Amino acid sequence: MNLFRLNQNDPVYLPPYVEFVKIWDRAKKNQELVNASIQILKKQLTFIPNKNPFETFIKRLAKDMDWLNQESLDMFHQYSFVTLRQLGACYELSKTYLQWLQQNGEKNLDDVIEIFNNISTTAKTTQFQLARAVSKKKPLDFSPIEKMGQDWQTAMNTLQKLYL
Repeated sequence: MNLFRLNQNDPVYLPPYVEFVKIWDRAKKNQELVNASIQILKKQLTFIPNKNPFETFIKRLAKDMDWLNQESLDMFHQYSFVTLRQLGACYELSKTYLQWLQQNGEKNLDDVIEIFNNISTTAKTTQFQLARAVSKKKPLDFSPIEKMGQDWQTAMNTLQKLYL
């Protein structure tokens, strides 16, 4: 098989990975899509943890600070990417999703949208504060993460009241 090749067959060459796409007989109309999305949201809200995950994250990050101070810059970037950067991206996407719901008729989401935006922005800011703390070997101020946790709880309570 000479996939994307001009020369001879290479026995160690793997073809590209491809996913199968299921094509339904028709696309959902807008309100059908909104309704289906809300059903998925309701199911996801049943998985909200009993313990605030920001509290757990603060404890873990506090333990990891000594370790991060001893690690390479590359390791810091990896750690920062899989924690604060992903956290910020997650809440940015969550905000965008709720804005879409709101644009399609859902009410009372303004406060949660604002909270998710604040969590996203604070996560990005905290990423820079963490970089500064690690580079200067100084303690990190955890109060912004504590505030994110309080805001998260408020947002989850609101979403549960609205959809469960």
